[in-house]
Amino acid sequence: MIEWSDEIDAKLFELWDKGLGSKKIGEILGTTDNSVIGRRSRLLKAKATGIPVKKPYRKSKPMIDVHPEYDAIANMWFFNGIEAKSIQDLIKKLPKGSTIKDYYKKIA
Repeated sequence: MIEWSDEIDAKLFELWDKGLGSKKIGEILGTTDNSVIGRRSRLLKAKATGIPVKKPYRKSKPMIDVHPEYDAIANMWFFNGIEAKSIQDLIKKLPKGSTIKDYYKKIA
């Protein structure tokens, strides 16, 4: 997925003005033709209305889906060798981008 910037926007319009199609522009910029068409449309609309274009929302992909377990006797949460007294502490210790799944599983 492309990270749009002012430089890439300028390149998009430069290539478009040269007569290249959205598919070819997408190949050059490393994105899809639909992305090119959508970005150009939003930029032209922003120019016409004076409302700035928001950067597209980009959700980062999780590194891992975490399935921690809770030991009621030890009062500890566990995942892959990581221990914590609370689920919040466990989350802080996980790699950035991790997502927590099924953390209601109990052991013991």
